[in-house]
Amino acid sequence: MENTSSWFPKAAGAQKILQAGVYTAELKSVNPGKGKGYQKGEETRDTLMFSFQEATTGAVINRTVSATTSEKSQLVALVRSMSGISAPTIEIIRDPLAFEKFIAAMVGKKYLIQVEPSRDGRFNNLITSFPAPTPL
Repeated sequence: MENTSSWFPKAAGAQKILQAGVYTAELKSVNPGKGKGYQKGEETRDTLMFSFQEATTGAVINRTVSATTSEKSQLVALVRSMSGISAPTIEIIRDPLAFEKFIAAMVGKKYLIQVEPSRDGRFNNLITSFPAPTPL
């Protein structure tokens, strides 16, 4: 008898998994949190979770990054790619209140996001994002 059960049973409200591709999505929220340290014994670190909702299927795509504002951090790279031409200046990035306000202003806007399923097929991985084009 063939086993038809999944390795990861679908729970009520399970996440919709998208095919690899580019989708239009709205940034629904940016929430602070705590993440595990990178190495054994390392303390938790502050994180930010960007939560997008895909326009046609309603699938939720989350991207969690460390809440560090060094120029080479994933947070700064993500915010710059999402900002397009209006990317934040170094002065805004270095000022915590100005950078927080800049990120808050991004919520509710539409973006083109490149997504692929995770290796185990349980999550949508956000590869990159860009501002969605606006009709002329």
